[in-house]
Amino acid sequence: MKILQKRLETCFEYDRDINRNTNLKSAFEYGYSKADIAEFLKISHTAVNKIL
Repeated sequence: MKILQKRLETCFEYDRDINRNTNLKSAFEYGYSKADIAEFLKISHTAVNKIL
């Protein structure tokens, strides 16, 4: 099991809406699942897939 040292909130710390897509991609590359990101941003899993 992968241990993530960085909390998901830190990927979206200052600009949750402005740079959302860029931050979403970096969070996914860091190791967060699409489901975790979708839940955190309150968007659908399909939206996350389209952005990635």
